[in-house]
Amino acid sequence: MKSLPFRIAFIALLFLALGGALAPWVAPYNPDTITLSEQLSPPNSEHWFGQDRLGRDILSRWLYSARLSLSISFFVVLLSLTFGALIGMISGYRGGWLDEILMRMVDILLAFPGLLLAIALTAVMGPSLFNIIFALSLLGWTSYARLARTQTLSLKNRDYIQATQALGTPIRRIFLKHLLPNLAGPLLVQATFSLAGVILAESSLSFLGLGPQNHPTWGGMLSEGVEYLFRAPTLSIFPGIAIMASVLSLNILGDQLRDKLDPKSKHL
Repeated sequence: MKSLPFRIAFIALLFLALGGALAPWVAPYNPDTITLSEQLSPPNSEHWFGQDRLGRDILSRWLYSARLSLSISFFVVLLSLTFGALIGMISGYRGGWLDEILMRMVDILLAFPGLLLAIALTAVMGPSLFNIIFALSLLGWTSYARLARTQTLSLKNRDYIQATQALGTPIRRIFLKHLLPNLAGPLLVQATFSLAGVILAESSLSFLGLGPQNHPTWGGMLSEGVEYLFRAPTLSIFPGIAIMASVLSLNILGDQLRDKLDPKSKHL
């Protein structure tokens, strides 16, 4: 995992994460400060990324957008991973009618296009931070559930699992001590790829005007810059670079992590 692409991806992601986390301290201006006399100003020594149509500092808004986008993706993946892994382990371990009900529920949810369902939900419930996290988590857990179920079906027939069952070990202990440690690797790889997908989904919702209304977002900055694409391209270039860099870095990290945890996958 010390390859050049991994190092570049890690540094880029670390830069975005630190920039977002430290935005209140490193942002040169308040992201909501309006200066109409300097609207659409190009990059200069005072405003490195330039200013938008209301004269707001693009760099400051870019940093606060990183804070919001990465936070949303983290919480969506955390909720989806926790709920999906639990459902998948229960389904695979118990089997029978419970497995059928849970997996049919997953199939029903997967029948809906994920982004379209998120758009419909946020349009009905209203564009807010909580509603976006809820909408993206509603379908996000299904991939973890399927992955956890598949791995659990393979693990539960192994000798050490059957031995613990014969000893009367409680199911909770079997899950925590035996199943979950073996599921951690595949779930971590899936979470890495899911982070990239959530960033794209959140940016898409924000671009359509369904993102958080009181906070700057990369998708919202892209949407605002469409009208001024030729007159002030920096409005769209910098948030576009941020989305591309974060998604590409997470995909590279996911590939490298998968190869590390499963060396045979390199040759498939």
